[in-house]
Amino acid sequence: MTAAQASPLRTLQRQFAAVMRGRGPQPSPLLPTARMRIYRTAYRVRLLEVLAMDYPAVRAALGEHRFERLGRAYLAACPSRHPNLNRFGVRFVRFLARQPVRRRAELLGLARLDLAWTQAFDALEPTPRPVAPAAVDWSRQRLPWHPSVRLLRVPATVVDRWQALRTGQPLPRPRTGRAEVCVRRRGGEVVWQELPSAAAALLRRLQRRLPLPAALAPLPAGAPLQAWFAAWRDGMFALPCPTDGPAAAAGQRRIGELARMPWLEFQ
Repeated sequence: MTAAQASPLRTLQRQFAAVMRGRGPQPSPLLPTARMRIYRTAYRVRLLEVLAMDYPAVRAALGEHRFERLGRAYLAACPSRHPNLNRFGVRFVRFLARQPVRRRAELLGLARLDLAWTQAFDALEPTPRPVAPAAVDWSRQRLPWHPSVRLLRVPATVVDRWQALRTGQPLPRPRTGRAEVCVRRRGGEVVWQELPSAAAALLRRLQRRLPLPAALAPLPAGAPLQAWFAAWRDGMFALPCPTDGPAAAAGQRRIGELARMPWLEFQ
């Protein structure tokens, strides 16, 4: 068999996948119609369940039936192409942006926040790296970014609505303006917080791996740096050290040291 020739098993697998997606050949003796109908229905139901789990606020805003119709349209336009179901819904935000739905801007904001939450939950832990025992020169340090962190700028009223829809609370009065939101994993749970604009701008500079002096330079006078870093040292940055043992404790002390460094009092 040449490289260009597919094995019988490979051919059958491709035919099975095509039938599941509704785009393949008619079922054969090896793919009987009745059994394929059962498999195909179960396959589609499972994908719709995954989409609903990834976008609970959008589902709550649309209602079950409207969300299911939209999910079926998404499944037809963006079929699953990866064995990991965590990746199935990543294109939903772009798909939603093209749909003629009411209050689309609000739904897009809810979808972006839902996706950030899901991606923060699923993000891999960074690979541990050893660190030298010497003291860190924070004036040259680039803080390693934790893979779970997501920074978003969305309308403030969408943030309130998103939180209410996810928790089942009454919808609050609309706010004006835009909000800076950080979603990340802290320990084993996903957390989110609304940030001051200066803090969000600083985090975006750190996310681009700017050295600390360059990242801090544009901050306004009086910015509460020590309070920010004290709040961020738990999960915002991926420390360049093992995740357990004495070295991990030393790494945590270093981030704590950053919050107390006298050179931060530059204002």
